[in-house]
Amino acid sequence: MKKRRRRRTARDFALIGRVWAEVGAGRITEAYIVDAKTMGTDGYYNGTGHITINPMTSTVDTLVHECLHRAFPNWSESYVRRTTTQLRNKMNDHEIRAMYEEYQRRKRKRKRPLQLSD
Repeated sequence: MKKRRRRRTARDFALIGRVWAEVGAGRITEAYIVDAKTMGTDGYYNGTGHITINPMTSTVDTLVHECLHRAFPNWSESYVRRTTTQLRNKMNDHEIRAMYEEYQRRKRKRKRPLQLSD
């Protein structure tokens, strides 16, 4: 059974607009974030207007997700999402960094964007 998509409310559009305004304000840095308290911190807001985004965690999350699709093509999308979340939550910073570095070694860059059909 297909899930029904909820319509966006006026509040949703307002929040999206606010997020775009914050992105436009700048003061965003991409850097590795290592946090002993939590495993795999995705981002950090320091309270003074500066945001730091960890490129490893979202890349590793996507990598785990797509590798699960390739390894288990019969799994449903929702099951792959749940499994990805479970695996990513159990990985520590060292494992995330190791997987990210392996990805960096093995990836190939495309010269043109990958066009997906609608």
